[in-house]
Amino acid sequence: MSISSSTLSRALGRAAVEQSLEIARRADGVLNGRVRDVHRMRVASRRLREVLAVLAAGDVSGAKRLRRRIRRLTRALGDVRELDVMLEELAAAQERHRWADRDVMRWRRALEAKRASARERLARVLARADAEACAEACRRLAAESRRRRGPAWSAVLARRTSKRAAAVASAVIACGADYDPVRLHRLRIAVKKLRYSLELEPAAPDLIGLRETLRETQQQLGRWHDRHVLAAALSTRAGRRPSRPSRRHRAMSAETIEEECRTLHAELLAGLPSLAVSAIRVRQAGDGRAPRSTRMARTTLHAVADARRA
Repeated sequence: MSISSSTLSRALGRAAVEQSLEIARRADGVLNGRVRDVHRMRVASRRLREVLAVLAAGDVSGAKRLRRRIRRLTRALGDVRELDVMLEELAAAQERHRWADRDVMRWRRALEAKRASARERLARVLARADAEACAEACRRLAAESRRRRGPAWSAVLARRTSKRAAAVASAVIACGADYDPVRLHRLRIAVKKLRYSLELEPAAPDLIGLRETLRETQQQLGRWHDRHVLAAALSTRAGRRPSRPSRRHRAMSAETIEEECRTLHAELLAGLPSLAVSAIRVRQAGDGRAPRSTRMARTTLHAVADARRA
């Protein structure tokens, strides 16, 4: 069933207002250092940026400028969130592997000092962003989007979703069966962006399966990423310590977490075929270039088949 442009414009405006209000609601918790509020505000900021990108593509005045402001907030939230997660991963790893309290406390103090600095920067960025002003700006953008007769919002969304789906398929091809953290990170970002794009699409039975696949894949990649960041940090700092026992202990810790990352990667490979095929179908529906999409499908299926055999 086709959705009218006016219906989509109302949905886009409503999404922009809802996410801006979520940012405003979480502001006090973020300033008080509540981990969950940092996470939820970061997610809301990303969703808001996606809506604003669509409105900007439809030439809604002010959307691009507001998106730049929200992007700065997302980055500041990301700095704090990464340290929050690293501290959680460190505690979990200590419990799993029975690391010495002395070594873990040294790490924890260093990470907490970095987080304190990141929180100070976030407070400044949040003050400049002015959550209440952003919410009011989103209300104005929503009103303007409803007044405009064009563009065809369904076409704007389809182009953006098609581009994001192609990026996921290409990222799957690039990953193949090899363990490559850089390419896995690119796949994680591509999956996240496609998921946010699809949230703006009207509910459709053929998208339910893809949304679920994206959710599961994003969770798997998130678990891998959290441990990879910890392993990379342990490896980097291990080389700076002159003490032989401490250096040996940290190197072992990094290798242990890296082994877990590789195990998570192996589990992830099993789901890549369905992810790639679903993404290609979305692209075919969005851009209408079936021959090129079919060639990409064949290439992707060969790549993921190799990954499953590995």
